[in-house]
Amino acid sequence: MNKFETFLEGLSNEQLQDLSKLTDNIIKERSDDETENTNDETVDVAEDFKVTRIKDSNNRKTPVKFKKNKWKDNGEFGDVETPNFEKTPRKRSKPNKRQVECHVCGREFSVNENLIYGEYHRCNRCTGR
Repeated sequence: MNKFETFLEGLSNEQLQDLSKLTDNIIKERSDDETENTNDETVDVAEDFKVTRIKDSNNRKTPVKFKKNKWKDNGEFGDVETPNFEKTPRKRSKPNKRQVECHVCGREFSVNENLIYGEYHRCNRCTGR
């Protein structure tokens, strides 16, 4: 008899049942972990600690597909009401625009003063040229 067998003989029936439940749980957890690791990817570590991962499946790029919205409004927040209030009036003035001449075609166009910088300006038709 080895030490483990003598240890098991010294346990009561309740202790043996608890031990068997614990070992069953540990075995299930380890088998679940092994199946998760083997299905996802294979990991190799070289001597210089460089990790290379090889995925088993080619599901890196999958197209986005339309799915039906499963959310339903059950009215669970029906007791919430929006309070009545006065909106803040707009105090900002209209943007100041200046007439500028396009240096490519010579056409005059209006531009916001804040966007004017430098001497040479192009109109919308000439920006791509």
